[in-house]
Amino acid sequence: MQPVETLRILLIDDNSVDSILLVEEIRRARPQAVIETARTAEEGLLKVRKKVYDLVLCDFKLPGISGVAFMKLSRELQPRTPVIILTTERSEKLEQDSCKEGAYGFLRKPVRADILDRMIHGALAGDRRIRPD
Repeated sequence: MQPVETLRILLIDDNSVDSILLVEEIRRARPQAVIETARTAEEGLLKVRKKVYDLVLCDFKLPGISGVAFMKLSRELQPRTPVIILTTERSEKLEQDSCKEGAYGFLRKPVRADILDRMIHGALAGDRRIRPD
């Protein structure tokens, strides 16, 4: 029997309620995952400098630098780590711009559990970007 590889996920969201709900959804589908959280992009960058993550979920609108700015900076440190941008915004342009800048995907909050899991699965499998809807 092969050992189960630990999945390391970083979730960056300044809204503690959203963060708690997302962690619960991820743990429900992936109980083996180790999920760390950060409330700002700057805090997320400190974590990315210290550890390698398999996946980053990052809110678009954060205090300080934006989620897309975080993604650009984190790519310099961990170029192979996929980033999924989360937002409450309803903007197709924002989605297109985020993906042009290198986001694996873009999810609107509140996120349905099945869509979140499908997006995470695709990002970890190295699939081409999946449209959530």
